[in-house]
Amino acid sequence: MQPVIEQRPLMVYLAVGLLQGLTLWLASESWPHWALWRALFSALIVLVVVGGWQLQMLWGQLRDAGRWKLLLPALLLPAALSAWLAVQSISRAGITSMKRPARCCCGVI
Repeated sequence: MQPVIEQRPLMVYLAVGLLQGLTLWLASESWPHWALWRALFSALIVLVVVGGWQLQMLWGQLRDAGRWKLLLPALLLPAALSAWLAVQSISRAGITSMKRPARCCCGVI
């Protein structure tokens, strides 16, 4: 008897890739000037890229043997590290304030 190979649907790959691409495009188009938002954007980018990759690899097997319990720490740890590194790089660059910068008269930051 031959093992049954599960075919992953093409629509899953397209949807995850579209979500990843859209997130990266939005992050590059609207990279925030506020330090706290930079850290959150960094975490979001890592979360979407790593999560999408793992979702594609484990599609259909997330419920087997509680693999989703392994997936959550594998998603949250890199996202938390990315946010922490973003905050560290901001503080080393001399931007110690986590407050929103003041707007000028035309409303542009």
